[in-house]
Amino acid sequence: MKLLAPAGEPGTTGRSRPSAEHVATAVMILCLVLFVVVHATTDMMVVSLFSLAPLVAATVADERRTAVFAGAAVALAIGAGGLDDATGSVTYWTSVAVVCAICAMAVVVAGMRRRREERLAG
Repeated sequence: MKLLAPAGEPGTTGRSRPSAEHVATAVMILCLVLFVVVHATTDMMVVSLFSLAPLVAATVADERRTAVFAGAAVALAIGAGGLDDATGSVTYWTSVAVVCAICAMAVVVAGMRRRREERLAG
């Protein structure tokens, strides 16, 4: 009896393995939540770390899902400044601009990866 068998394999019982996209989605959500908690409970400025979630998304997800995480990352980066009253700081806005640029690049990379995978599969 196989506990982790590929989905649809005849004669097996148990659960199928989660897809890489589902695992990456869970990791991205955990990263965003962790960074929010770290930012809210410590004096650390973790604004730039919010851009990690869209980068992880770009490795396995399509452009749409990557864009969702990119939007969440940018919103959290902007919101983090509100918690610290750092919205008047040039350093803060520079960090937000870096997050925006990385998120935009992650969406572009996700699209390029998806198109390349489709081309190689077909």
